Amino acid sequence: MSDLLRVGIVGSKFAAAFHFESYHSAGALATVAGVYSKTRENTDKFAAARGITAFSSFEEMVESVDVVDICAPGYVHEQYAIKAAQRPASISSSKNPTRATTGPMMPAMTGAVTRRASRPCWKQPWPASNESMLPS
Repeated sequence: MSDLLRVGIVGSKFAAAFHFESYHSAGALATVAGVYSKTRENTDKFAAARGITAFSSFEEMVESVDVVDICAPGYVHEQYAIKAAQRPASISSSKNPTRATTGPMMPAMTGAVTRRASRPCWKQPWPASNESMLPS
């Protein structure tokens, strides 16, 4: 068994490509096992260009990786985080929890993460002190 973390990337555009290159340069620590995007054509193109697996579903990818790196548009981060938290994989999100994610899905997301004892890894910390900067 390899000691490398197996990463699955959600998304197939700029952020996904940037993250892939970052994992690739950290080769001693992690390897990108594959990619999933809601658009099959984008998934196939991204995977073929990098020699990784093109997963046909998010669920298939989650079962094959240690870490799910969500590089999709911000408005879908919660749904992927919730789904990933229902599996043993850890979660990395390229978006911080913000006012947009403190709506109706935030309790479901944090609850799913807590129940699974997964550790979300936000790009940057979101200290409570920043709450005062948000509009009411």
